[in-house]
Amino acid sequence: LVVNFLPTRLPHLAFDEFGGLSLLTMGTKPRDEVLLFVRRIVDVVLAAALCAFALANLSANDYPSGPERAPDVLAYLLVAAQTLPIAVRSRFPRPVLASVAVATAVYGALGYPLTAGLLAVAAAVYTVEMTERRGRATAWIAGFGVAILASPALSKAGIRSNEFFSA
Repeated sequence: LVVNFLPTRLPHLAFDEFGGLSLLTMGTKPRDEVLLFVRRIVDVVLAAALCAFALANLSANDYPSGPERAPDVLAYLLVAAQTLPIAVRSRFPRPVLASVAVATAVYGALGYPLTAGLLAVAAAVYTVEMTERRGRATAWIAGFGVAILASPALSKAGIRSNEFFSA
């Protein structure tokens, strides 16, 4: 559920005046402020929905035995840190990817069970890919991808795929 109805890669050309001089400018900011506002509202709603879904997923599972660490207050805070930055992903795509990736890596390294909070990583990666140049986006995604994938190994917690979305 990712909405991308505003093109961000293709710059638009405009003539602006600065101190009596006509300048040709390029920008990617949408000209329609209403669409920009709608996009920001969609980001906030998406972040709230992801957070609610991930927290419900974390609290609905029971963890009687297994390699995962039982969820505690820190687990809930880390899930919120994974999902809530999505609310500002359109304005700050790289910092959002960084914060979501760090929260996800710490969550995995501490041995907590996988939750739907990983969907926030997908939304952050998508946003960086749509807003950055190809080479720079690949570097950002690869760097944080390695950290996220390595974090469960650091905790030596087994990943049981059948519990990923069980409720």
